[in-house]
Amino acid sequence: MNNFKRIIWLQSIFSENCEEKSSAISPAANLWQYEFIKSLKKLKIGCFCVGHKYESIFPRGKFFVKTLENDLVTDIKNKSFNYINFPYFKDLTLKIKYYHYLKNFDFKSGDIILTYNDSFISDIAAKLNNNFNIPWISIVADLKAPEKANGYVYLNWKYFKISNDKNIKIHIDGGINSSSASFKLSNKYKKKIILYAGTIGGHAGALYLIQAFNLVKDNDVELWLCGKGNDHDIKKLVDKDKRIKLLGYVSKKKLEKLCAHADIFVNPRKSDGNDTNFPSKILFYLTFKKPVISTKSGLSPKYDNVLFLLSDEKIKTLTNKINQVLSLQPDRKKVLNERITSFIKHNSWNNKAKNFVIWINKEIKFK
Repeated sequence: MNNFKRIIWLQSIFSENCEEKSSAISPAANLWQYEFIKSLKKLKIGCFCVGHKYESIFPRGKFFVKTLENDLVTDIKNKSFNYINFPYFKDLTLKIKYYHYLKNFDFKSGDIILTYNDSFISDIAAKLNNNFNIPWISIVADLKAPEKANGYVYLNWKYFKISNDKNIKIHIDGGINSSSASFKLSNKYKKKIILYAGTIGGHAGALYLIQAFNLVKDNDVELWLCGKGNDHDIKKLVDKDKRIKLLGYVSKKKLEKLCAHADIFVNPRKSDGNDTNFPSKILFYLTFKKPVISTKSGLSPKYDNVLFLLSDEKIKTLTNKINQVLSLQPDRKKVLNERITSFIKHNSWNNKAKNFVIWINKEIKFK
């Protein structure tokens, strides 16, 4: 019997326009949630988002944060709270607003509460679960798993394996949007293109990639870097190598066009500091059915046959892997394309959503 009917998702899903303007919103996290919700809706699972707009704490961000209508996606029902963006006061007032709204919410049989990453919102979910017996599912994306949830969705394979075996849990790293997998190859650029999409700086590994690319001798290769960030060390290295193009944040449509021209994609995220992370950019890269170089951090064994994985995280190792992939022969690329096509078929968002619904109906008790 299918008991699961609706998710009360305790986070806003932001529009691309809002995403571009806010340094506090992660495009990767926002896209992951949006694709998951869309796939669940196809299975007749309802979704109502309750959230607030992300902003850096005042004085780096605005003192009063208001969510405008065009800040959120239009195809998901939602409720969003405005707040005074002052340290400590922000979390306290938002916690009160969330709970006051949700304690009077019209919960029905078949509803679950879902949170994405641990925060003060986990306390609200735990309280609602305790007071009203509404099942709480925690998506553990790149932070530690909160306590007292009824079930856990882990993105990172290693973290899933070592997590408490007494917990009700499932590993869903994300899906691939099959409809994006039909982009045509382009011969517009004579040079070979290596593309990276993600944060420019910090834990995502962009500096590591640039250091490795600097050692590549081929002058007929360019490295395109797409994403938010303004790292001083990265800017210095980019300025020294004319083959590197720092493109900054680009729209999804623009990024897809750039990726259609790319020959190789790279996920350089190192394991240090990323114990609970999953590099969801890989899911996007694979839609283009081209070679993807990656560290092993956060990945399950299913990727072994479709990615060019690094044996370690030394700069020279990444340089050598780039040189190896640049020299791939057409027959090898054809075999790889066939493998990725099969991988996409079995790892679509639709399949991931179906697995999630089956798991919920099997493991979670509804009131």
